[in-house]
Amino acid sequence: MRSWVDAIVAAGVVPASYIPESSLGRPDEDVVPAELVEGDALRAYAVPDGAVTPAPVCFLDGIQHWKVAGHAGATPVVRAHVAGAVRRRGPDRRLRTAAERSRELAITHLAALPAAARRALEQSGIDIVDLPASDLGQPTNGWWSTACCRIRRAWPSIPGHSA
Repeated sequence: MRSWVDAIVAAGVVPASYIPESSLGRPDEDVVPAELVEGDALRAYAVPDGAVTPAPVCFLDGIQHWKVAGHAGATPVVRAHVAGAVRRRGPDRRLRTAAERSRELAITHLAALPAAARRALEQSGIDIVDLPASDLGQPTNGWWSTACCRIRRAWPSIPGHSA
């Protein structure tokens, strides 16, 4: 089965060759060392028999990733992926996945795409986020800000996440 990106490229969208800086990882200088709060030596703490254990705890973890898949003239087509999982710690202290969900999105301005590319995108079944006409033209900080905002708005569809 052909991906939606392959379908729009076959319909005339030019594949992107730019790799977003965010895909390259975080530089070491951005890492902030943790502050030690219990001394600098490893130490064991005894837990008395019969100690009350905390109620089960859930953790929400997730990712978001995006990249420019291609361009139709000056209009970018962005491929975004958001995913999340709720993990629950059981009585045996092991984490188990309680719920998980992911979503892939295509973000662009549909009216700016050639008819064949728009049709290929719409027929692919991918969730499409159609950006407003006010963000047409060369990718500006406004366009990227709008695209990133739409990716963040996809998070409420992930279980356990509240907007």
